Amino acid sequence: MENQQNRYKGVVHDDQTNQVFIMLRETRWDSFFAIMSLLYLLVVLAFLLWQLFDVWVGSYTLAKALGYTALTNLASQSFRLTFYAFIGGGLGGFVNGVRSILLWFADRTAFGKRYFWRYLGEPWVGGVLAVVALAILRSGIAVLGGDFKVDDVSTRLSLTILALGALAGYGSRLLLVD
Repeated sequence: MENQQNRYKGVVHDDQTNQVFIMLRETRWDSFFAIMSLLYLLVVLAFLLWQLFDVWVGSYTLAKALGYTALTNLASQSFRLTFYAFIGGGLGGFVNGVRSILLWFADRTAFGKRYFWRYLGEPWVGGVLAVVALAILRSGIAVLGGDFKVDDVSTRLSLTILALGALAGYGSRLLLVD
């Protein structure tokens, strides 16, 4: 109990979630997990960017390595748009994770090792949320207006979907709050 009192650092109010957090000084394990979280997110960033480029040029290296042979299905416009949304969501989750680590670890020195699991899932939750956002957008396009033809995918539409995914992924932080 005395150790916990010595770690007490103060109280902070989070404007985004309207929650109050008791800040504790980081232990060596907290710092270790903060650094591991950041390194993991950087590896995920490299993987997502590689996948984005790999699918953009039509190489599908990962699918081939996993033994997937129906590559014509992967070349479909519908798959590519869904994939771009997922990658965008993962990138948004990455940005949010790095933002959060920098805030709690670098700025406040109050990172808690228990949040390591959150950072492991953040890019993937962002990707899934982006695909859901894309499905909602595609199902309601007649209501929203616009021209959203899957068979005519332009670079502009692909980048729009990637951006939609990034915004959805960045917003996933609101789903990951207690």
